[in-house]
Amino acid sequence: MAADETVYAEGKDIVIGEIMDLCDGYTCAVIEGRGENGEAEPLSITDKTKTKTFINNISDKNGNFICTLQVVVKGMYSPTDRTSEITSLNYTYSEIDSSLISISDNISGNTAVLRLYYLGKYIGNFNYRISYNGNIEQS
Repeated sequence: MAADETVYAEGKDIVIGEIMDLCDGYTCAVIEGRGENGEAEPLSITDKTKTKTFINNISDKNGNFICTLQVVVKGMYSPTDRTSEITSLNYTYSEIDSSLISISDNISGNTAVLRLYYLGKYIGNFNYRISYNGNIEQS
């Protein structure tokens, strides 16, 4: 599959998107949940909430699978006020011994970052952003 090719799995609510280069040859195949929280929950007249899940299959420079990282990003946004904020960033990883991987995170306004470490070595990060129209992106 080409790096910019999007594949829709028939009957499934996912999009298999880009292959991301992390660092030093480590890569990630992004599997993005679609339609999750299609209807925003109103907090006030102008504020709404949004949740989006990203599933990332992480591989080393030789193409060997390391783990699956699932990230759930929650945020508030207001198209009227043109404001947005990430309110939480929850993540779990599977198919790996927890002593082999560590993750640090930071949330600041409408952006957040996850930093990944494998065998004590930094291997890359994921950046998240919510826009004032409720769109949540991972890069």
